[in-house]
Amino acid sequence: MTATSRIAGTDLSGLDALVVEDDEISAEIMDGMLRALGVRQPRTAATVHEALLSLRKQRPDVVLLDASLKGLVAHRVVEELTETGIPFLVVTGYARDALPAAFKGAPMLSKPVDMPTLANAVLGLLSTKREPAGDSSSRPGRTTGG
Repeated sequence: MTATSRIAGTDLSGLDALVVEDDEISAEIMDGMLRALGVRQPRTAATVHEALLSLRKQRPDVVLLDASLKGLVAHRVVEELTETGIPFLVVTGYARDALPAAFKGAPMLSKPVDMPTLANAVLGLLSTKREPAGDSSSRPGRTTGG
């Protein structure tokens, strides 16, 4: 376990994380924090289209999602994540009351985010995995990192 992963009290190695962020600097910062927490290779997507393709190609364990991607609200990504039961965290510069209805119940962090806050939020997501919409069975997932 690295010194930075001790912030959260666990190592996130083995976690498949997808960062959906259109701002290159913000994406690099979140990627770096996830790597420092033990995530080997976070994946990234900068548009709604890229995010949906990535979600369908390989189901991640957790998604960090900006609310606005290239000027488009990412509500279709939120719908896909909710329907499939993939845990996600909205990481945005917008106030919660400025977000569309699809985002209202989602866990949220305000930018800028520090590493301890991000680590604790990801751990919280992993400890309370969601079920796919309309599915009463538990989502199979990795136990690594949570």
